[in-house]
Amino acid sequence: MTDLAPKMYEAIVKDEIAQTLKQNAVTAEFFKDRVVEVIEASLSSEKEQRIGQLMREAAHLKEALAQASSNQGGGELDRARQRIKQIPLLQDKIRELQ
Repeated sequence: MTDLAPKMYEAIVKDEIAQTLKQNAVTAEFFKDRVVEVIEASLSSEKEQRIGQLMREAAHLKEALAQASSNQGGGELDRARQRIKQIPLLQDKIRELQ
């Protein structure tokens, strides 16, 4: 999310509607509303991408644990257990983004 601000700025600068609103004194008062719309759309998109990424990571961790459990590989099982401990953290991040 650290690179989100530059992306939002670029989206606003490239947004034809925002730029048109800004050029006209009558419509300039609506420029702020359009900027808010662009920012909300960017945040929503970023949030959806992050949720998807976290869900894929959680699914991968569950799969790794299931595979390790079926193989009963000592080191592999320990690694899977360590990764499975990350699931609650990922779930918390998903909840924060929702």
